[in-house]
Amino acid sequence: MHKKFLILLSFFLVQANFSQKESLDQKIDSIFSLSLKSNDEKIKAYESIAKQFRRMPAKKAVEKLENLLSKDDSDVAKMIFYKGLSSAYAKLGESNKSLKLKLEGLNTSQKLNDEVNIIYYNLAISNDYKDLNKLDKAMYHINEAERISEKKANEEWLCSVYHSKGGVFEMLNETDKSATAYEKAWKHCKNFEDAPHQKFLLYTLVQFYSANDFPQKQEKYINLLAEKYEENDVSLPRGHLPVVDILRGQIKEDNIANYQEVLEISDSLGNVNSFVVSSIILNEIFTKIGNPHRGISYLKKAKIVLDSVQKPSSEMMVYKKLAESHLAISDYKSAYEYKQMESKLRDSVISERTKRSVAELEIKYETEKKDREIAQQTLEIEIKDNQKARLLGGLIGLGVLMLLSGFFFWKRLQYQKTIASQNEAIQEQKIIELQQQNKLLALNSMIEGQEGERMRIAKDLHDSLGGLLSTVKAHFIAIQNEIEQLEKINLTEKTNELIDEACVEVRRISHNMIPHALTLSGLPVALEDMAEALRAEGYQVDLNIKNFQDKMAKTKQAMLFRLVQEVIANIRKHAKAKNILIQILGDKNGLSLIMEDDGAGFDYEKAILADGVGLKSINSRVEFLNGTIDWDTALGEGTTITINIPRA
Repeated sequence: MHKKFLILLSFFLVQANFSQKESLDQKIDSIFSLSLKSNDEKIKAYESIAKQFRRMPAKKAVEKLENLLSKDDSDVAKMIFYKGLSSAYAKLGESNKSLKLKLEGLNTSQKLNDEVNIIYYNLAISNDYKDLNKLDKAMYHINEAERISEKKANEEWLCSVYHSKGGVFEMLNETDKSATAYEKAWKHCKNFEDAPHQKFLLYTLVQFYSANDFPQKQEKYINLLAEKYEENDVSLPRGHLPVVDILRGQIKEDNIANYQEVLEISDSLGNVNSFVVSSIILNEIFTKIGNPHRGISYLKKAKIVLDSVQKPSSEMMVYKKLAESHLAISDYKSAYEYKQMESKLRDSVISERTKRSVAELEIKYETEKKDREIAQQTLEIEIKDNQKARLLGGLIGLGVLMLLSGFFFWKRLQYQKTIASQNEAIQEQKIIELQQQNKLLALNSMIEGQEGERMRIAKDLHDSLGGLLSTVKAHFIAIQNEIEQLEKINLTEKTNELIDEACVEVRRISHNMIPHALTLSGLPVALEDMAEALRAEGYQVDLNIKNFQDKMAKTKQAMLFRLVQEVIANIRKHAKAKNILIQILGDKNGLSLIMEDDGAGFDYEKAILADGVGLKSINSRVEFLNGTIDWDTALGEGTTITINIPRA
């Protein structure tokens, strides 16, 4: 064990006849009588009780704390009271019980997510593992405590973390690493108002630099310790020695009575650590004044005490002192045996396997730490980038908003202009539509007038001229019977033939102008008559009518008939066709008229430019019916006309 524990006694040993105040039991009873609901309330109340047990004799503290835990076995009670109970067991040398309680306390603290107590228990567990020479496990828990202590809210714990880490490296004889850890501990410790911890750490630094022969560093921390202790506390408590006297090696015979008193106090309190340290100091004093045998007797008493507990690190310190003391009296055999015991125990502590495990743990932790730092830096960069991006985005957004506002204003002006233009266009369109409607009305009136006039002429031809010709023919027959001479010259026969021909021509003209079938039976029958007439003229005609609207207006049927009539007239006049297809297909949207021939065909564009009356007449009739017409024709390839007429 390290020499620093020789110094701890002079600063931290408690008074001998400590008596518990009666007010403690009253305070416990009053707290347990309260109805504490939240965990925070319980923690504050139980912490105030737990402070009272820190200077109580170990055996009495165990009794009191176990009694408290029998009254309340909640997680909060375990987390708070296991600290004092485990510490009391450690003072009594029962390391296994102490370690078990601390592990349970750590588990409970993690369950309650209490970071301060998680750090405390990890450090306390690491100390127990150090006493048991399990340095790899000790380092694991120190690293766990360091990981949580790096948070801003827990930074004050870094002092204890690095202090513990320095102790592990010191036990492994890793002097450089130990010095680095102790210096880090002081760097963090000096910034916090924790005088006892600062003094404890200064003792450690003084002893470390003294043992490793760094006189300048040793003197620096001796002066700092003297300033913090003797200037603030002029009167020293019973059982303590002046700081400068102890740290500068002035161990005197005058101090024997003080340390014997401290030894008695430690024995009565069951404090194994204090007993061992007091025994070692007394051994050094008696050796210095020339009475090494008496000093050895104190060390042997310490060894007997250590045989009943598990304190390998303390045993190693006692073996070392026994070897040195026996060497001083020339008892080489005993000195060799004790040195062998110390070496065997030390080898178990600083075995290669242990060193490797601790090194691996340290490397792993440092790697994780760097990863966390990198992640934190990355996060900070991302946050800054996000802030810049938000600022840039805000500026861009503002610029876009201004552009959008300007664009919107410009667009509104354009929209207003467009609306004005559209209104003008609509007005012009309305005027054009009215003009077209007027033209259509005029065309409709004209066509209706033409149809009426044709009907009147046909009726007049049939009724008047036809009847008159029939009467003329009757008169000629009468004349023929009476005048045989005329018969001899064949004049009457010729006249009869001409009159018959005139009657046929009158019927043909009358029929063409207004077919009786169209008037009486509608468009399908009129087209059948037209097809028969065409077949009589030598054409091959295919007429196909499907789903014709029987209720179609007579005027519209007449217009369709005239369309077909116009197309047939063009075929007769120009096409030189042999086959003609006439197809009418009706559906819910209207009807389609398809007419096709295998004639000579023509160039539609040239025909229109040549002011073809027939084509214009056909197109005008389709337009009148609000339909569409498609001409598919070319020279030598016949003609196909497709007309679509919407339902009225």
